[in-house]
Amino acid sequence: MLKNILKTLFLSSLISSVCFGNSDQEILEKHKKQLRPSRKDFKLGKQFVLIYKLSIQNEIDLSSIDKFLKNTQNNTLFSEFHPWLHKLKQINSIENVDNFAKVCSPIFETTQFNNYQKYFHEILIQWCQNSFLDLFSKKENQNLKKNKIQMVISKTITHLLENDEFEYVTEFLEKTAEKGTFYESLSLLISSYYIQNNLQVPKPILSKIEISDKLTGHIQKYGYSQNSSQKIFVSEFKRLIRSLKTDVDKSQVEIDEIGDRINEITQFYTHNQNSITKKKAWRLFMYLGKCLLNRRLGQNAHFVYNFALEIAPKNKYDENLFQIMWSSIFNDNFEDAYQTIVKFDILKNFEQLSPDIQFWTAYTLEKKNQAKNAKIYYRKLVSSISFNYYTIMASKKLKELGDDDNTFEKHLSKNFRENKFVPSLTPDQLAFKFINSYKRLHIWSRLNIHAFINIESKNILSLQTNELINQKTNSHNYSENFIKEQITIMTAHLLASNEHYLYSFSLIYSGISSNVLRPNKNLLSTLFPAPFLNQIKKLENEIDPIIFLSLIRQESAFNPRAKSRVGARGLMQLMPKTARQEFGRLKAERLENPSLNLKIGIGHFKKLYEKYEGNLVYALSAYNAGEYGLKRWVNNIFQTDSILHTIESIPYNETKKYVKLIFRNIFFYKYLESKEKDGPELNKIYNVSLGLEGN
Repeated sequence: MLKNILKTLFLSSLISSVCFGNSDQEILEKHKKQLRPSRKDFKLGKQFVLIYKLSIQNEIDLSSIDKFLKNTQNNTLFSEFHPWLHKLKQINSIENVDNFAKVCSPIFETTQFNNYQKYFHEILIQWCQNSFLDLFSKKENQNLKKNKIQMVISKTITHLLENDEFEYVTEFLEKTAEKGTFYESLSLLISSYYIQNNLQVPKPILSKIEISDKLTGHIQKYGYSQNSSQKIFVSEFKRLIRSLKTDVDKSQVEIDEIGDRINEITQFYTHNQNSITKKKAWRLFMYLGKCLLNRRLGQNAHFVYNFALEIAPKNKYDENLFQIMWSSIFNDNFEDAYQTIVKFDILKNFEQLSPDIQFWTAYTLEKKNQAKNAKIYYRKLVSSISFNYYTIMASKKLKELGDDDNTFEKHLSKNFRENKFVPSLTPDQLAFKFINSYKRLHIWSRLNIHAFINIESKNILSLQTNELINQKTNSHNYSENFIKEQITIMTAHLLASNEHYLYSFSLIYSGISSNVLRPNKNLLSTLFPAPFLNQIKKLENEIDPIIFLSLIRQESAFNPRAKSRVGARGLMQLMPKTARQEFGRLKAERLENPSLNLKIGIGHFKKLYEKYEGNLVYALSAYNAGEYGLKRWVNNIFQTDSILHTIESIPYNETKKYVKLIFRNIFFYKYLESKEKDGPELNKIYNVSLGLEGN
């Protein structure tokens, strides 16, 4: 026990030292300090945020807007928002049709804007739509014989229909339903829009307008009759699939009959494909294939996946092709998997295919006793330097095949010695536009305004070279890639230093995928930081702290205030019900306290880890999907003690992705640790106890 405790403490101290070196950190902090917004700027930022928050609630404080405009009259940091504020004031002062036409018509017609303009333009649209409802619900503004009124209503209604704003249209129709001639004219205007554009009339609209003979004819051709027939055929298609799934789950159907019923389903789709969209049919066939495979009916699943590929959306081709291959590998049928490789020219198109197809292609070659070819394709996957689970697993396979010179770790080590993740450009070389954007990002990060952080990050990435560095600097003939690298480094560090790790990760991944950044030690340390490590090691000294760092990075990106759509909270994304089972009575808000969240979360995970005898795949799956789900998978789906096969067999896509990403995280934390040791042995991912075999 003492040995384990000492080892854990030693590992923790190593990880906590994996960060920017002192000189690198000093450079980054110096840049940040020189570009730091003033206290006044932060105060003005807070004022603007209050105005923004009121506006999205359809409220306005004119005195606050006037005060902000006055205080920022000569402040270029916030001048970008002045046009929006002036427009907001104008919409708020609309009193008649002429005002509305003058203010809102240009807003409806505007289509070109930058990142901020697009976001705030949507708020202006909402304000104009609300103004429209208020203005034209008044009787004095319902005389369609007046050309101005007719034109404004026609343009506004058309805009609303084109943008599927049915809620506004139906609300307007309800308000005018008893207004006689005006309502009739409005119904005619809406009917004409759908008739002239040969469009199906949405149900919410159809139930609110008067139906003329002309519209009745249109509905017979495009409306209800077509929609109803579609629903009937889709409903029957779903019934056939669900009926087969139920019978297979209950073992109430013979193998021969399963094939016959699959043929019945495919024939039904073929005969009625005009009434069932390809996208919907593809999803249902993929669902059926998955159900069959989970019941170990690999051949049947293989047939269904092949059929689905014929109608697969272009962006889903790789996903479908992988399932065809996996349906054979799942049952250790590597001959069929190899035939799939040949049939679809996978080796010829290897670089264009997704990492899962690439990995399992090389794996199949290895199982077919083609070790030499397998190594070639494992190397191709590893040399991509992509930060995914399959690259890491390909590296592990290369080690097993005796090819230590081409592992992922070796490729990374080359970059570790080449460049630093610190900026070389100094603040006096930067362009005014970038400096303003950087300062605003600092303000939004400190104020925790996620919408603005997201917009400002995109804004920085979209800036042109002459907007990033000044003219004097540009004369040094820096390459565009170098400049983009420098800007990405500065921005990512700013976000990470304000604990907005998720945005920092996204920025770095974007930089790597676009070849602006190359992986190196300091960059990886920013991608895989170790906050809360001291607290983790105080709470747990038997399970490797790397496991908890990897889990927290995936669950919350180290955000103590993180909250999921289903109500999970805090660093380890605990559901309040689970937390109460572990801790007793507590309010859900308390789970945003890092110390309490870690205490409960680590305790809960440790129970799962011990229950499943150190099987990390099972413990992580239970933590994410619940123990009931895991129990069903163990009994019905998991067939082997192989890590690779078990993870790939997880039926919930969300849980499968979750486990893969945590394994990826473990690899990089271990890699950084091994680099810190600077010994002859590079990363050994499996010196964390996983409880399963490696293959």
